[in-house]
Amino acid sequence: MICLRGACVLAGFAFMLWFGCYSAQAYEGPWCAQMNVGSGTMVQDCSMRSFEQCRLMVIAGNRGFCTANPRYRVRASRRYR
Repeated sequence: MICLRGACVLAGFAFMLWFGCYSAQAYEGPWCAQMNVGSGTMVQDCSMRSFEQCRLMVIAGNRGFCTANPRYRVRASRRYR
């Protein structure tokens, strides 16, 4: 029974290594919406993919403004031949 359990665990690790096991990451967009949620508290949401999306988020009742995301890094595109 113990040997079967060890074989299953080993098979699981082999499966993860073969097909790849990637950690989930939060999306960081190029724009951040700085929003006032009341009592002088500001919240930053940097998941905006475009300035228009950020502007709509701020106009939709959340008083605030849009800024460029200082942590955003452009991913290098792959070249296919």
